[in-house]
This record gives sequence, structure tokens and C-alpha cells, in this order.
Amino acid sequence: MGEAEGGRTRSRLPAGRLSRHCSGMRDPRPVPDADSPSAVPLPPAALHGWRAGSLVLIALSLGLHVAASVRAEPLRSANDRSRWATVRALTERGDFRIDPYEFQPRWSTIDQVQVDGNLYSTKPALLPITAAAISLPVEAVTGWNLAKNPEPHTRWTLLILNLLPFAAALLAVRNLLSDVARTDLARYLTLGTLGFATAISAFLPVFNNHTIAACCCALAAVPLIRIRRGAQTGGDRSEWRIAAAGFFAALTACNELPAGLFGLAALAVCLRADWKRTLIWFAPAAAVPVLLFAAATLWQTGSLKPFYMSYGSETYEFIRNGQPSYWMHPTGLDAARDGFWTYLFHCTFGHHGIFSLTPIWLLAGWAWMHSLRPLFTKSADKRHPLAGFAVVTGLLSVAILAFYLTRTENYNYGGRSVALRWMIWLAPLWALCLAPLADAMERRRWFAPLAATLLALSATSAWLDAPDPWQNPWLMRAMEERGWIDY
Repeated sequence: MGEAEGGRTRSRLPAGRLSRHCSGMRDPRPVPDADSPSAVPLPPAALHGWRAGSLVLIALSLGLHVAASVRAEPLRSANDRSRWATVRALTERGDFRIDPYEFQPRWSTIDQVQVDGNLYSTKPALLPITAAAISLPVEAVTGWNLAKNPEPHTRWTLLILNLLPFAAALLAVRNLLSDVARTDLARYLTLGTLGFATAISAFLPVFNNHTIAACCCALAAVPLIRIRRGAQTGGDRSEWRIAAAGFFAALTACNELPAGLFGLAALAVCLRADWKRTLIWFAPAAAVPVLLFAAATLWQTGSLKPFYMSYGSETYEFIRNGQPSYWMHPTGLDAARDGFWTYLFHCTFGHHGIFSLTPIWLLAGWAWMHSLRPLFTKSADKRHPLAGFAVVTGLLSVAILAFYLTRTENYNYGGRSVALRWMIWLAPLWALCLAPLADAMERRRWFAPLAATLLALSATSAWLDAPDPWQNPWLMRAMEERGWIDY
């Protein structure tokens, strides 16, 4: 069994087998299988490379997005102009009327409504008010204003409005991955996807609500995951995390109305973790953006109902100076009336497809199904810290897509844009779902090349039409050239 050395017996059996051989008992420590990396945390020294590499990755991502923002031409889209016209009205006159710019070159827009003879943007008021609050100091410092210097003024404003929240979201996700991801493959795949390979990248150079919502979603998801883990382990459930989760979840919903479902999910997580602290910290923090949104809407519309909720009414469909508004006779995708199954196909694998334009989300879908497995087995020791999060994200995504499938008459693929922009805010959640799958598949030699290929294809698709997201997707243009579709 062994041989003598210095008066002691040295075993030729591995320690684990020797213990079982001597005791006749099973080793109580779980042995990881090929699909489940060890749950033992890595020592801090093993994370040094990741921590440095992740900062380089974030810096590269921000550098590319700054370059795209500098190259972007402002006021290219009716969507852009509608918001910028509101910002200009606020900074010049302190009201929301955009009809003074109706006939000015580069400032007219179709995203407008008419109320009491005046024109207003269809967009909710809170985001333009925020941009105006940034625009005024930019003008004071630089001397540039929207009327005479739209290019530099809009770029500096958007660098603050879009890039700073994006940087905060990347850093928050990076710090979370240091704690919950078990392998470098999972960490780099998740952060690389969020930093380079989603439709967020396409929209960061322009004025829109989708990227703000995505950043807020990430900043809410990170504390929620930590709160959930704290509830399971008896660890940290600090007040500031609960407050941050409430504030950013509510702010996500203020920028994307269907994200209210995400806000309810966040509330449920916090209530389950610590209902007393939730009532004291989550609820007041969540009330802040909700009340600001309500006050801004009341200031703009005179009611609590945003203008865009009046689609199809006389506020949208009007005749002005003998000319009918665009929404009386919409064209292109705005006039499309695809059937349910056609719409579903193009939202998933077609010209505006979530999976066809961003193939890395195929792994996110796989991650959802993979995370369901422990729910129906007794392998609790193999359950990843993000497995439950992935399950909830999958259910939430299906519910949000189902909502838009019931609104095809005025949500036709998000109109002229390079992606299904109504779903962009979910990108951080989908990216985080990649971590448990990558951790589980890290020992499969074929997985890393597959993930790298899908990541490269997604990044190429995201940057193909940069920095102008207000055009039809490259896939849609290719399908039109071949005569497969015609809108």
C-alpha cells in the first residue's frame, strides 16, 4: 500500500481515495462534473489578471464609442430632431413648443403632435428636460448653442448623457463578475458582449431613450443580484443597495414603459430579501424618478398622460397649413401590417431579429434553458449564483416581446432603425445570462471558439452601420435587394 520513508508511510493513492479507502465512507465533498465548475471561490491572486484586463476592455469600449460619437452627425433622424427640438425650446424659451422650428432646415420632424394649434414632440418630457439641464452648462462653458453650433453642442451633451451612464454600467457589471463568475471565459464573454456587441453600441452616439434605459437596467440588476445572494447566504443586504435597485429599476421604467414589469420583479426580490428595508429604502428611492416623470409629463401635456399614448387620435392625425401629418398616411415600416407569425419571425430571426442581428443572444437563450435544469434536479451544489437570475430574465424577455406582439399597429419593429430598439434595454440582462452558461461549458473545448465566433459576428453587426442607427438593418437591406421583402 505504501513505502516507508523517515519512519512514516507515504501512500501511493491520491488523498481523496486514501481517505475513502481507510474510512470506508464516501468523500462528502462534491466533485465537479464536466458541466459544472467548482463552486470554490478563486483566490484573490487569481483575479488580478481579470481585474486589469477588464479595465483595458472597458477603456477600449469607451474609446470606440467616444470616437463614434464624435463622428456622428446630429439631427439625422426625425426621432433625434423631435427630442433636440424640445431641448432647444426648453433652453431658449422655457416651454415645450417646437412649432417655431417647423420650417427651419434640419429641425422639422414627423414625431410631433398638435395640441391647441401648437406642435409638441411625441417623446416623454423627462429625458429632454435632463438633456436641457446638461445643455445649459455646456453652452455656458463652450459658447456653443443648439441653433448655431448643433454639431459640437450635441456631441458634448451626449457624451455626458449617454457615455457616463454606459461607463458606470460597465464598471458595475465588471465588479459583479469578479464575485459571481467562476471562470475568465465567463467574465470576458459577458463584459465583451455588453461593451462591444449589442445594439447599445449603435445607439450611444444619438439622442434616444433606449441606451439610458439599458444603463439603468444594468445599474439596477447588479445590486439586485447582490441583494438576492445576501438573502441566500445571510450576507450583505445593505440599505444603499436596496435604494439603488429601486431608483434605477424605476428609472428604467420611466424610459421604457414595459420595463415596469422589471420594476415589479425588482420589488419582489427586495421584499423577499428584507421587506422592512424594502419599505423604508426601495419604495422612496423608486418614487423619485416616478414622481419626476409624472411632474415632467404634467408640465408638457397638462395631464399625466404622455403624448405618445394618444397614437391614432386627432393629436397625431391632423392637417396643418393644408398638409396632413405624416401619421395620417405613414409609409414604409410605419405602414406595415405584418401578421402575427410574420412579425414574430422578423422580431427573432428575420430582418429585425434579436438572434439574427446579434447571434450571441443564441447563447443567452441556451443559458436560460440550461439554468432551468437545476430546478428539476437535486443537484443544488451545481447551481450557479446567476442561474435564478437567468431564469427570471428569460421569463421577463418573453413577456416583453409578447407585449410588443400585441402592438404591431404602432410598434412596427421600431420603425427605421438598425435593431429591434424596443428590446435594447434588456441587453445587460441577456449579457449577464451568458456567465452561468460559459462557466458550465468552460471545459468543453468547442464552446470557447463557438462563443468567440458569435461574439465577433454580433460585434460586426452592431458596428456595421455606426454611427448612424437611424437606418434599416443591414439584413433588411440585403433582403430587400434580393426581393424577399418589400415594404
